[in-house]
Amino acid sequence: MKEAFLACLIISLSFSLQAQYTEEWSDPVLLTDAESYNSSPEVLVAGNQTYMFYENKFTPDGPSAIYVREIKTMGAETTVLGDAVHSFRNPVVLEFFYPDPGYCLFYEADISGNFDLYALRFNGDLVFEDPFQLTFTSGDESKASYDGNYNSVSWESNGNVLAAKISHSSELIALQDTQTLDFMGCSDPICCNSRIVYLKMQEDSAAVYYSDWDFSQEQWGAPVAMDTTGNNSYCSCDRNMWFFSAEDCIVYEKDGKVFNYFYDEIYALELDGFNGDTHQPHSLIYDIPVDNLPAPVFVTFSSQAEGNDDIFVYWSVWGEPVINVSEDTLV
Repeated sequence: MKEAFLACLIISLSFSLQAQYTEEWSDPVLLTDAESYNSSPEVLVAGNQTYMFYENKFTPDGPSAIYVREIKTMGAETTVLGDAVHSFRNPVVLEFFYPDPGYCLFYEADISGNFDLYALRFNGDLVFEDPFQLTFTSGDESKASYDGNYNSVSWESNGNVLAAKISHSSELIALQDTQTLDFMGCSDPICCNSRIVYLKMQEDSAAVYYSDWDFSQEQWGAPVAMDTTGNNSYCSCDRNMWFFSAEDCIVYEKDGKVFNYFYDEIYALELDGFNGDTHQPHSLIYDIPVDNLPAPVFVTFSSQAEGNDDIFVYWSVWGEPVINVSEDTLV
């Protein structure tokens, strides 16, 4: 969990702060306690406040709760959703501007006996309203991904990948036009603006597929294969695209390497000294290609290249060496 927590946190903080360029990364700061199990951070900048929502549980198999903490002033850790029986997981925050400005926390919970999708509105002072249940199926919904630009959500259920549009007003949040994008062996969907990227098992390997939103038909299009070679995993959209679209800026992992997909071009990022030990990549901001292939300005990934599980950052524009930003002392 630690690798995913730190990788997501670095990207979330960089996105919120508009990726200011610095010569050196600051020392790591402990944002949660070190005794419980914390994961899935989601950072929100609301006015002068910087909130981090995250999952917390006290035993590996115990029920998970969703906590929030103001991390600019390091305020107290506060439970948003949690009890001794049910699990609340995968917090994602979207901001709505029109017609009902405010924030919404999306999450998964097993209150009804199986995991469904929920939404919880709140304001910049963390005043929460009553939650809305978004799905009502007999199976488990999991690994939901949301996009605020197109008000879309995609999730996994029983090996299928589904998608829907988020309908919201001051009185109601609901899903509409739910559509199954692909069947059997599908997992890990990621909403990238008007594209949903996901994995699909083919024999003993996972291929990368996507489905694009058809604006003329107002529905998701047929699945398209993006990379069917090797065993792929951990797809991630670019978080701040400048002149490019998120659906055309994707990084993912294959054979311990970070692969970059950019406008139908696919190539591996060659990072000296890591020898196939780069995992869970995230990217931030793409540069404008002139003579070279396009590349994300920042890439974070986890690796054991220096002996422990650490988080590394690659700043590609200036050809800087890969930097260990976690400097962990624990294996």
